[in-house]
Formats: sequence, C-alpha cells, structure tokens
Amino acid sequence: WSSSDPSVATVNAETGEVTALKGGEVAIFATAADNQLYDICTITVNFCGGANYRDVTQHTLELEDDGYYVCSKCGYRIKSPTLQDQDVLNKSDFLAIASLFHEYVVVVEQYPIYAKRLLAMIDAIRGLPDNKYKYDYCDDTGKYVPEFNENFDDFRMYVNVSQGDCSGEWILMNSMFAIVGAMIPFPYSIMFSAVSAMLLQQHPGATGFSGTNILNEYIVGHLEYKGIIPKKIATTLSIYFSIDSILNGTTCTSDCYNVNIVMLSKSAPYDCYQIKYHFSNGVETLGRHSEYKVNGLNTVEPNVDYFDHVNNREYCIQGPKQ
Repeated sequence: WSSSDPSVATVNAETGEVTALKGGEVAIFATAADNQLYDICTITVNFCGGANYRDVTQHTLELEDDGYYVCSKCGYRIKSPTLQDQDVLNKSDFLAIASLFHEYVVVVEQYPIYAKRLLAMIDAIRGLPDNKYKYDYCDDTGKYVPEFNENFDDFRMYVNVSQGDCSGEWILMNSMFAIVGAMIPFPYSIMFSAVSAMLLQQHPGATGFSGTNILNEYIVGHLEYKGIIPKKIATTLSIYFSIDSILNGTTCTSDCYNVNIVMLSKSAPYDCYQIKYHFSNGVETLGRHSEYKVNGLNTVEPNVDYFDHVNNREYCIQGPKQ
C-alpha cells in the first residue's frame, strides 16, 4: 500500500490502514507482491472547519494517552502542547512550565483554586510573543489557543526565572562538610551533620529520587483515581513528568536554574505563598517560603509578572497591577 500524498494521508504499507492528516484529495495504491496487480482508491479528506481545519476550536478534541489530540467527529489529529513545549520554548519558559505543573500536583487536592491559577499561567507563558505562533494547538491564524482555558480571577501570580552557579557550593557541602563534621566533638557533630544534610536537599543530586519521580509514580495516579483531576490533566502530567530533561541528572552545575512562583490574593494580601524550584541537569528540588523575597530581594515588581532574567525578558501577562 502507498499514498500519492503523505502530507494529506498516510497508509500502513502492510495493513492498508489510512490516517488522514489534512484536508485534500489523495490516491491510495494497492499493489500485489508481483507488482502486476494493483488498484487505486481516491480519498477526499474533509475535516471539521473545512479550509480552517487547523483551528482547534472547530473540533471536538480528546487527549489520547500518547499525547495527541484527536477529534471525535472527523479524526483530525495533532500534537498536544505538552509534546511540543521542549522544542518550542527556551529553557527558562520550559522549566517555568515544569515548575507550574509540579506545583499544580502539590496543591490541587487541598487548594484547587490555586491550582487553576497555575494552569492559567502555563497557558500565558505558551502565549507569550516569542511562543504563540509555534504550536499546532492553534486557531485559524496559527496563534496558540489556551489549552486549559482558566483565568486568574482575584489572584495575581509572579514567576521569576534566574540562573545561578552553585557548583562550588555543592562541592563544599558534599565534601568539606564531612571533613569538618569529623573534627567537631559530639554532640555538635550531630547537629552540624543535620544542618549540612538539610542544605544539601536544596541541591539537585542530593538524593537519587527526584520530586518528579514521586509526583509521577505516586501522586498523579492517586489524584486521578480519586477524581480530583480529570483524565486530560493526568495524561498531560504523566507525559510531562516522563521527559528526560526533567528526570535525568546528577549534581548541581554552573548552569542551574531557579524558578520562583509567587501567588497573591488582590482582595486578601495575607493570602499568599511562594515556592522555589531549583533545576540542574534535569533534576529538581524545591523550597517553600512564607514571604515573597529571595535572598533579601523583593521578587515582585510593579506591573510585571513574568521575569526571565536569564534572557532579559519581562512581560505583563495579567494587565497593570491594581
């Protein structure tokens, strides 16, 4: 079996199963083993939306386990944004979205209102000027369509991405602490070891089991089983948390990334929290803070809510600060 135009429809050479890819006409050829007997079938592919079939709003899409959206009416099939993030986004945006997905799993059961705001920020980052025309999940102009379609409501969120050099600190803590600890008399040596162990947890590679492993292997399935998150979200998280660049790595390096997420309630300023994700070679760790300051510096700037300091990019996603 063969197709005259694989861009319109492909055909399985062994079984003859045809898969439509875009609107148009295509000829499917069936040839016998002796190359003498054959037949031709002309197929017209009509997707929902006609000429505007690429507009996902024209389809009734369902997310499959492989990460592709498939229209239940016409069979149109496209990659989900989750499958494209790593190729479409720069490293800052990619790790910011990874952090937001992590945080979603952590808070969705106890604080679902926070979880929805995190999904809104994921859509906002994908829709930034640098990114919005790079996704298959788009409208008829090629512009990214929000996958989760949530909004910020009464909350304001700030995401701050920075790059650090903690390789020296890692070496110091991983080697010198053991030497110094051996020189300190008991019971101070026990206290020193406990402090060094706590500090090491802030650096990827301190443990052989990352937060991503824990979320993917234990928590996501639990949340779906209890009906707390829908299958669409569970599938998205399982795919995202299986990406090698999120899972693999050893220790901190000179190109580690820090992602700080701050959430504030406009009507209740005391209702706020901050989470810090720390990435290096794909492995992550995290730390929680009760105030929105990092190393004594206020991370919240007026009228700007997405900071990519690595690439010197700042965006006002949620409108001017009220």
